[in-house]
Amino acid sequence: MIKFLHLRYINPFNDNVETKGGFTVAYVEHANDTVTYAIAKCSKKDNYCKRIGRDVATGRMKADQCVTTPLNKEKPYEVIKLILQNRVGH
Repeated sequence: MIKFLHLRYINPFNDNVETKGGFTVAYVEHANDTVTYAIAKCSKKDNYCKRIGRDVATGRMKADQCVTTPLNKEKPYEVIKLILQNRVGH
């Protein structure tokens, strides 16, 4: 089952979530402690839309434009760092 993670920009002056730009990560956790993911990036010029992000990221997974990496279940946030560093499909 594909799961989704939505990442948005935060305004550093007032801590509000920005309406424009962001990332959607589609991912699948596997039994062998790996995770496969694909990313959709929304331009900072465009309003962020979860539905469009899910559609684009899912399409990239189905087109094999994705990455599989080890998953440390004790530190799952490490995968988010890795994803943002590599930014597949941007």
